Amino acid sequence: MRSTLLIISSLLLLIAGCRNREPDVARQNVKAKKNSTPAGIITPGQVTRQPADSNKTETLTLLVIQCYNSYDYASGGWNFNPVIEAELNKFDDMEIIPFPYKKLMNVAYQGIYDKKYCGPILERVPADYYIMTRFVGPRPDTPFQDSLTWGYEIKILNTRSMNQKVSIGRSNMEDYTDIEEDIIKNIDRLYKDIKTLE
Repeated sequence: MRSTLLIISSLLLLIAGCRNREPDVARQNVKAKKNSTPAGIITPGQVTRQPADSNKTETLTLLVIQCYNSYDYASGGWNFNPVIEAELNKFDDMEIIPFPYKKLMNVAYQGIYDKKYCGPILERVPADYYIMTRFVGPRPDTPFQDSLTWGYEIKILNTRSMNQKVSIGRSNMEDYTDIEEDIIKNIDRLYKDIKTLE
């Protein structure tokens, strides 16, 4: 009799336990149906990171490295890098990083016009693109000043792919101011080259 009573009470507890679980199972099934979506529909959890405005483009950071041979021209006050910075700053999707002298202490940042010398700068100053510049032509303190001609060249480096490209430049100009005017005139080409260099 005692064993029968024990068996019956065990069965009653088992049945009661199963009944209590039924609502949980039903709730899980309803929850699963709510979370399932037809193929092709994206739920909020699946959305990839996109800008709020789909027409908005990513802002690119640029560092204009000191002119390759600026030392030869500095005494005359000739430096066209500020012109490049000012002109590129006019584009909404470009941000010029002010030259970080403190971060680059004890790093060679002068005399650079090729990607193979940019490693130490890259370690301290991350930017999407580096702009490298140089004067082209004889130095202003060379003899026979009458034959002096002016020129410049601008090279772009994509720091992610490490691809580089000479963008704009010109030689055989009569005066330093011609360099600044030529940069302003061709800034759209420089901008386009930056945007398309992968």
